[in-house]
Amino acid sequence: MPSKNRLPLDFLTGLEDGDYGRVLKAIAPKTLATIDLEGLRTAIEHLDGANVSKDRWEFLAYKRPTGMPMREAYNHLVYLSQRCGWTGVEAAEATLRLKCLHLSDDPRVLETMLGLPSTSTSADMVNAGTIAESLHLTSGVITGFSLG
Repeated sequence: MPSKNRLPLDFLTGLEDGDYGRVLKAIAPKTLATIDLEGLRTAIEHLDGANVSKDRWEFLAYKRPTGMPMREAYNHLVYLSQRCGWTGVEAAEATLRLKCLHLSDDPRVLETMLGLPSTSTSADMVNAGTIAESLHLTSGVITGFSLG
């Protein structure tokens, strides 16, 4: 039996994809009586954060398929932006974010830009990316320096 602290996370991650209803009906009556509701909330927030991170990496990897109309591509970028937790983003801002992310191929810089709060703009991404790149370049020079 899992510890009381792990129970909420075990409960959520134990649900099989596509069969939530059946599994929930089978285990909910036994589990809900002993579940720590605060722990459940924390587990849900943790899983939600993981999805946002995954969605932001998916946003980064987006490329317009050949033959797709530009308007449809812009609408899809706005949709992906909303899944990333970026609310109120229009097509132009979504396109700027994608272009900004494509300017770097350093995973550490990309991770910094993708990890910004949901209220950040493409200008914030540019600033964060520039600073992160400068720090990583500087640290590379310092760690690569040899006295002998």
